[in-house]
Amino acid sequence: MTMLNIPSWGLELETCRREYLAQGLYKEAGDVQKQLESQKKQEEQDKLQAMAQQHASEVLALEQQQALDYRASIEKWERAAAETKTNMEQQEASLLQRHRAELNSFIAQCKSEPVRPKWSTTLLNLRCQEEHLIKQRLFPQAARVKDTADNMERQEVGATMAAMTARHKLEEVRGSRPSCCAATPVNRRRRHELHKRGS
Repeated sequence: MTMLNIPSWGLELETCRREYLAQGLYKEAGDVQKQLESQKKQEEQDKLQAMAQQHASEVLALEQQQALDYRASIEKWERAAAETKTNMEQQEASLLQRHRAELNSFIAQCKSEPVRPKWSTTLLNLRCQEEHLIKQRLFPQAARVKDTADNMERQEVGATMAAMTARHKLEEVRGSRPSCCAATPVNRRRRHELHKRGS
C-alpha cells in the first residue's frame, strides 16, 4: 500500500503501525494492521453497495422510461386504430347510403315501367281464333271466345303484377338489410373499394 492510496483514517493507522514496529511492539502493530485491513474491507463493501444502489436506480429509471415509451406507442396505435375505424364507418355509411339511393331509383324505375306480361300460348291461340271467327263473320262464337280470352288476360296481368310487387318488396328488404346485400357482386365490389380506401 502506498501513501497515495491510504485515506485519512488509514494514514493515522499506518503511522501508528510503523511506530509500533519501530518500538518493537509487534503485537500492537499486528492489531493495528488487522484494524487497517478491516477498515479497508469495510470501505470496499461500502463502495460496492453504493455502486449496486446506483445501478438499481439506473435500471429503475430505464424501466420507467421504457414503460412510458411503450404506453405512448400504445396510445398512438389506439388513436390511429380509432381514426381508421371511424373513417371506415363513415365510408361504409356513405356507400350504404349511395347503394340505397340507387336501389330506390331502380325500384321507382321498375314501378314506372308499364306492365308487359308474357302471354301464354293458350291466350295467343284464343286471340287467333277470335280474329278468324270475326273474319268469317261468326260473331256469336267470336264473342264467346273473346270473353274467355279477356278473362284469361286479366288473370295473366294480375299474376304478372303480383310477381312484380313481390320482386319490389324483396328489393326493398335487401336494401334495408346490408347483410342480405353482402353477397351481391355490386356490394362485394364496394366493400373491396372500402377496404382499399381504409388501407
